[in-house]
Amino acid sequence: MGMLPNSIGFNQPFPVCLEHNILGSTGGKSRATGKICALGMNVNVNGQPNTSYCTPPKVARPFEGNKWVTAQINVRNDTITHYVNGEQLLQFTNPRYNPGHPLGK
Repeated sequence: MGMLPNSIGFNQPFPVCLEHNILGSTGGKSRATGKICALGMNVNVNGQPNTSYCTPPKVARPFEGNKWVTAQINVRNDTITHYVNGEQLLQFTNPRYNPGHPLGK
């Protein structure tokens, strides 16, 4: 899901999309990897619509420093599951355009 390059506005900063965040933690600032950010889109997390742009993973796993991680995203019908190092961190369903968002409409 997403916009075709020719449909992105000239001043539009980012396409309508679902984004899997892979974040590192540095300098004592802990950031969990695997969250879903939905720009111009809605998803259901635990059966409920997302209420913010980014939804944190169900299981918070920060990775400090220069560690390699393996990210996997499984898409089956309308269910998307995020894994990091083989561990399920987040699952969401029903991705769709958000008609109430300026870019999603």
